[in-house]
Amino acid sequence: MGVHGGPNIESDATVTTYSNEKYGVHTFLSSGTFTTMFPVKCDVLVVAGGGCGGRDNAGGGGAGGLVWVTNVIASPGTYTVTVGAGGASNTNDNGGNSGTGYNGVDSSINISGVDTAIGGGFGGSAGTNNPAGQTRTAGGSGGGGAGAESTASGAAGTAGQGNAGGSGAAGGGAGGGAGGVGGNGANPDGGHGGVGSNDFINSSTTETDAFLTAASAGHDVGGLRYLAGGGGAGNENGTYTQQPGGNGGGGIGGEGGGAGTANTGGGGGGQTHSHGNTNNAGGSGIVIVRLGAV
Repeated sequence: MGVHGGPNIESDATVTTYSNEKYGVHTFLSSGTFTTMFPVKCDVLVVAGGGCGGRDNAGGGGAGGLVWVTNVIASPGTYTVTVGAGGASNTNDNGGNSGTGYNGVDSSINISGVDTAIGGGFGGSAGTNNPAGQTRTAGGSGGGGAGAESTASGAAGTAGQGNAGGSGAAGGGAGGGAGGVGGNGANPDGGHGGVGSNDFINSSTTETDAFLTAASAGHDVGGLRYLAGGGGAGNENGTYTQQPGGNGGGGIGGEGGGAGTANTGGGGGGQTHSHGNTNNAGGSGIVIVRLGAV
């Protein structure tokens, strides 16, 4: 629990200089609280958990919703932070046959003016014994549609938080990301995961800023920091090439599929029939709060 003891001083925050002002930065990799004894100005990044990928000619999981709000005022008090888990991996080898997917879990902070980030939607799966397959779902970003199914279209994302999943063909459609839609499937390959977002980065500053360091969390791509990338999709039967997840923690699609990266909100990768029960869960979310004097 962080306690704000006065303007620009945080008892257990990382202190940083940004635009010639000192700030305290709290990074929440799991749920918690912080307390302020004074009104503070906040910049807040909230990322929900990503959805899991599907398991057969499958769609990628959608990324968790990403909310970025600046210059909101938090009154004195204790604030609850919820960091959403990624959607659990579907343990049924063929997701369309009595299997189910799991959406990511919402992330939130109870500061007025900051919306809840919505968990990512799970990817669709084809089904040998179920012509409808496993329907992909909407979320912060939408899950991708399965290949060769009536539910092949991608699911919708949440406005202002993420994007739609791609549509399946022979290969599945990829999960949507916070910065772009999921790629459509082709024959035989699945789509590439939707790119995450780096809109919360002020890349022009040369000052030391722990907020940027925390937000990168090992997800730099070409020197740019991303979060909430969509999961890559699975391929048509028997094609086991890998399809990349979106920048920002999206899991690899194809082969056995791969999990979204923890604390990015990345969607899980869709699998190719049939390649075992490897983990293609969504990545957990993250919440970062930068506090400064009003």
